[in-house]
Amino acid sequence: MGLDRVYNDLLAIRPKETGDPRPISRAEALKEKRHASKSRIRAAVQITKEQIPENSRLRIPGAILSVEDVQEALRYLETLGPVTEKSRLLHLHIRRVGEFARRVTEKLQDSDNVNTAEFASLDPRTVEIEGLFHDIGKVAGQFGYLRTEYEGDAILKRAGMAHLIVDTVRLGKKFKTLEQLEPIEKIIMYADICGGVDSADPTRIMTYEERLRQHEQTRTLSTYTQYTGQMPAFASEIHGLLALDRRDKERYSQLYRDLDNYFHDLGIDREKIREEIMRDEASAKMT
Repeated sequence: MGLDRVYNDLLAIRPKETGDPRPISRAEALKEKRHASKSRIRAAVQITKEQIPENSRLRIPGAILSVEDVQEALRYLETLGPVTEKSRLLHLHIRRVGEFARRVTEKLQDSDNVNTAEFASLDPRTVEIEGLFHDIGKVAGQFGYLRTEYEGDAILKRAGMAHLIVDTVRLGKKFKTLEQLEPIEKIIMYADICGGVDSADPTRIMTYEERLRQHEQTRTLSTYTQYTGQMPAFASEIHGLLALDRRDKERYSQLYRDLDNYFHDLGIDREKIREEIMRDEASAKMT
């Protein structure tokens, strides 16, 4: 199916209250989106260079990072995309993903299970920061999820921090099985599902099942424009959307279930970690 045809089909069914109300062609939309994308990336790279100086430990590949480095990363993210009523749930999500990723890493490294050896070389605080940065494209721009990963990668690469990119499984790219994932990719993908924010009660972390169900319901061809307020025009967006309407969608869902079983077999109690994080968040608000 041609990309222009997919675009036109989506244009016809898009919700009137979201997306660009003008029935413009994909060529016109692509021109506008490319200009906006370049502007976003350029501005984000400038902020990154200003907020994370050359002597920052975040810029050193392989550095053993600390709590202070995590705080620096959080300050940077809140400068890159200030916390507003619209973005507060996103900022809460990335904090939880980072926190969950670190705790999982620490528990795996404290485990006597011989199958956890592949995680031994990971630095827990670096994993936490990689979790914080997994949605950096969204923080910088608040746009469609099928484009944020590419723009997030571009920001970190151009700012000289490519070592903090985690190349997780992405819609429209070559599919990876659980066995093909690197240790850090397994943790970040797992933490992304575990760190879901309940929009009705942000103090609550969604259960793994609730978050996976949310992914399955919102990651569809017919709901993309409604969910994101975006009309897809980039080839990467459209190929990703086409993947949602093929068997890829079921494969991705199954991969997340495989990750859950995998970490369970390694002794990770995600519900216990979930409760610990919610308790710590509540305690922090009281102090």
